[in-house]
Amino acid sequence: SVFLLHHMQELSDQIELYYLRSRPHEHLQLQKQKLYHYIEECVEELQSSYFERSRRRGRRNLPNTSEAWKVFKFGSESDGTTLPCSDVDVGIHVNFKNSRTDKEDLLYTLSGIISERDESLLVKFILNARYPIIKVFDIHNRCTLNVSIADRYCYKRDLLIRQWIEYFNKVYGGALGIDECCTKLMVFIKHWSKTREINNAYHGYLNSFGFTLFALKFLRWFEAHKLYDEWREWNLGSLMYQFFLFYVSKFDETSHSIDIDSSKFDAKRNNKCVLEVRDPMHTEHNVTKNVGYHEFEHIKYEFVRAVQIFGRHFNALFAKLCKSTQVSVAK
Repeated sequence: SVFLLHHMQELSDQIELYYLRSRPHEHLQLQKQKLYHYIEECVEELQSSYFERSRRRGRRNLPNTSEAWKVFKFGSESDGTTLPCSDVDVGIHVNFKNSRTDKEDLLYTLSGIISERDESLLVKFILNARYPIIKVFDIHNRCTLNVSIADRYCYKRDLLIRQWIEYFNKVYGGALGIDECCTKLMVFIKHWSKTREINNAYHGYLNSFGFTLFALKFLRWFEAHKLYDEWREWNLGSLMYQFFLFYVSKFDETSHSIDIDSSKFDAKRNNKCVLEVRDPMHTEHNVTKNVGYHEFEHIKYEFVRAVQIFGRHFNALFAKLCKSTQVSVAK
């Protein structure tokens, strides 16, 4: 109906507005870039000192000093889906096979180099993550970098995700007339999932990478079925409704696996896992293997809730979808 189209367009406009308002300010981007370049300098020193230490310890197969270790950004800062609260993920690709102990040793040494060269930075070593990381806080400029020793897939995985986002921006931009359609959709999904508190891997939920794969899977399916050819009134609002409806009505976590290599759902390989979302660069790996049963039930509830909001409430869709779960306490 005309009434429904109006409110879908209103939601679309609000998603566009949130996207514009959530882009990092130029000053913050400059400070992030400055801190990133500083980390690059520290990694150069780390590579030199690590080679000397390894040589003194009599280590065999010494790292090649002529090949500089690659430092790169990955995740939301790389693919353009960053939120105001997002940290910058930085990977270090070293030129030798390394164990978790090597990663911890390298990061421990790097944390010392960072602190010695600039005492204004706060460095925190985190060992209980799947991959050990150091968090580098620039408190004065309110920016944080998460630095890790990258696995062999990290750089290529990030490049693949960027290529998919660029591809869908082009496809949906042409079909629906929406600039940066995929990027805006993913920024909203991240915002929605964080405000509804289902985007937190530390507490057994998906992380932002998991939701990125959810979004790309939906966009692959939507494109494969050419649904944008059936109706000419598509916008970001109606596309978001289809995203929620897709996972409520078509996805069965007990038998389906999410793999962005295909527009269809593949059969689940490991029924012991609550949810199976395959790493696009290493399909034997399930990036959601640590998602808990109760946590995924919560995630499913939020998808159902979103679909019901579209069915029951036409106005203020953005506010209703992204209503904070935090309970306000009157003073």
